[in-house]
Amino acid sequence: ATLAQLVEHSLYEQGFLVHCLTMDGHQSNVAMARILGAQTDAGKQLIPYFQLSGQNHRTYILFDPCHMIKLARNMLHDVGAFKSPDGVVRWSYLAALDDLQNSIGLRFANKMTPNHIRYQNNKMKVRLATQLLSTSVADAICFLTESGVPHFENSAPTVEFIKVCCL
Repeated sequence: ATLAQLVEHSLYEQGFLVHCLTMDGHQSNVAMARILGAQTDAGKQLIPYFQLSGQNHRTYILFDPCHMIKLARNMLHDVGAFKSPDGVVRWSYLAALDDLQNSIGLRFANKMTPNHIRYQNNKMKVRLATQLLSTSVADAICFLTESGVPHFENSAPTVEFIKVCCL
């Protein structure tokens, strides 16, 4: 509530015309957007803006894509696996792809390296997150699955998750 009051006071009561607020996905920012009238919760009607009383324009909410892709990568790494509507999404497929590429000394047309899997010392590098959750990595996992390579069975939900992250 305090953050919403701060936004309302500092931006609007001072006469600024704000068209968009860009933020990371921290819960305090999501709560602030909801208090101001935006609806960002999954499963509900998306209303990506708010309009304060006395204002004739909408202020849109934009979650910063760079932060969000890193959050998706970090979450998948930290939990290891989670259920999606398509099935179970697993970090282990990314690790298996890295292991396979390192063991044969070739990459399957992607930029993935051990630094992408062991990223903890480089958490802020957006490049590592976007190259890991990329179409080329999804395509490599899909190819290995279709080729019957061990450790890639049932990877379709993970491939779908990666492709959604790439949108």
